[in-house]
Amino acid sequence: MTTLRAASSKEEAMQEIRVFIIDGDVVVRQMLACLLRSRPDMLVCGITSDGQAARAMIARTRPNVVLLDLEGLETDSLQLLSDIHEAFPTLPIIALSTRSQSGARQAIKALERGAAEFLTKPEGSGNVLFATRHLCKRLAPAIKAVVSTQVGNGVPLSNPDRSLPRPRISGRRRIDLVVIGGGTGGPHALFSLLPRLPEDLPVPVLIVQHMPKRYTAALAERLALKSRRLVAEGRVGALLEPGQVWIAPGGYHMTVSRSGHADLLDIHRGSREHGCRPSIDVLFRAAADQYGPHVLGVVLSGHSLDGFQGSRHIHNAGGQILVEDEPGALVWEGPGAVVRAGLAEKALSQEALAKEITRRVQAGRSDAAISTTIVPERDSRARQETALLYPGAARIPH
Repeated sequence: MTTLRAASSKEEAMQEIRVFIIDGDVVVRQMLACLLRSRPDMLVCGITSDGQAARAMIARTRPNVVLLDLEGLETDSLQLLSDIHEAFPTLPIIALSTRSQSGARQAIKALERGAAEFLTKPEGSGNVLFATRHLCKRLAPAIKAVVSTQVGNGVPLSNPDRSLPRPRISGRRRIDLVVIGGGTGGPHALFSLLPRLPEDLPVPVLIVQHMPKRYTAALAERLALKSRRLVAEGRVGALLEPGQVWIAPGGYHMTVSRSGHADLLDIHRGSREHGCRPSIDVLFRAAADQYGPHVLGVVLSGHSLDGFQGSRHIHNAGGQILVEDEPGALVWEGPGAVVRAGLAEKALSQEALAKEITRRVQAGRSDAAISTTIVPERDSRARQETALLYPGAARIPH
């Protein structure tokens, strides 16, 4: 295994980011190279369409980040991603996929295998103008976000579990809802976190992950297969039940309301917050308003501050906040802001987060209460619903 650092120093990373491009489409290769060469802080250190030669070229050119085409190479792109990740474990990889359903599924598999981020690219030469504008807006920020993590970010916590303030240890209420928010690096954390939660988790879980349409459906489908539970895109009027996991659809905010003894989802196209729709803040605020001290919020990896104000709402309502720790998070800017504001009670690894969520959710519930929260038929019903929902059968308003 080759150790390849993203930069030799902070100053080097700030002055020039070395980018290696692997893409099977000559038009896309030229477009990416042109966009990057127009920036004084970016250097294209290598370009290839040959996946088999890419690994040796990366070792020779020592890039800070790799852009990897998922659909246009003659070699297996996902296997190539795994090979690069194994050989250069600290080198961030940004996957490039089309906006098609197959492209979305490939992107989600790439994130599962260790890609730091994904970007959409044109499906054909006729979309180059649109794609150029899209990439101009997203390419450089995505590269800077994943590269910045390799040279340090935020406030280091040598022992997060003992370093964070715990403002409300006494008088804690039972948790009835878990809400999770993630940005860059969030999917990788979700693939680790959800399968570790017990199948009989006695509360529903709501997730906002920053992704466009199609991609959230593919994410839900993949997480359902990995975690062996109902994971689906949120839909208007969906009844929240224990053990279910709902993901906000791309392009829509997701909130929750309480009607009598029923807890229901709502999906709407409100204004973007922090440039995001879905927004973590929108979900966290709604959860705090409806559940008060009975909500547990979890902030995963991300470079956006979306989720910071929502965490404050949960905190002020008497709820609890956990965050992914700095060593495990791909980008710690989002979780780090929550920590520095004194809102988080613990910063934990992905494995420890799953254990802590389980412990807090089960606290205050008797063994009898926990065992009866999942009806025997519910597991098979969840599997049947998952089979019906996929592929891509989310019911959202237009």
